[in-house]
Amino acid sequence: MRFVTDKMQITNATIGKVWTSSYKRMNMKLYKGRFRISLLAILLSVVMSSCEGIFGSDEEIPDQVVLFQYAYINHAWGYQHQGWLIDSSGEVHCFEQPKAWHFPDSTGTLGNEEMMLNLSMADSSCFVVSMDDLELYGGKIATASKGELTDPENVMADAGISGYYVWVYNASTETYHRILLKEKGDWETENQSAAAGAIVEWMEEVRQDIAGE
Repeated sequence: MRFVTDKMQITNATIGKVWTSSYKRMNMKLYKGRFRISLLAILLSVVMSSCEGIFGSDEEIPDQVVLFQYAYINHAWGYQHQGWLIDSSGEVHCFEQPKAWHFPDSTGTLGNEEMMLNLSMADSSCFVVSMDDLELYGGKIATASKGELTDPENVMADAGISGYYVWVYNASTETYHRILLKEKGDWETENQSAAAGAIVEWMEEVRQDIAGE
């Protein structure tokens, strides 16, 4: 009986050691799994925070392509239409005399499909803005979109219109909404938001760089 009891004690001790070892291995695997998940969450948080800095909110991040637009249009002495679009990677896409350009409706709305068609009619890239500038001025879009406009004033004739705009994308309706920052030429009006003024000043620098002025 003594022998049997000792054998049983040894067996129980062995089982205990095996169970303890297995438990430790299981905890280690669980720890590693949790560590990987935590690391992935941190990386995603960093990426999303970076994108949020550019767009001002996380709603536009997955879908918005076009952020800024400059355009010059003149119907006097022959039709002239030229300008550029800045996308979310900082590429500036220039266009001149596009044949089938899509303009926003009376509410400033343009469908995503039409915007992509416009983008396809522009050059692949005629200039590149820095990501620092894109983040700085892209972060001002939300504030600029809330600015009030001055009353249009007729100041010239046959000079055409130069326009500075930003776009806000609505993922649920798949539409862009154009926000007017400033128009000058025959008629002049501007967005009174300080954020809009800062964006216009930067866009004018971009325009001068592209034109070599």
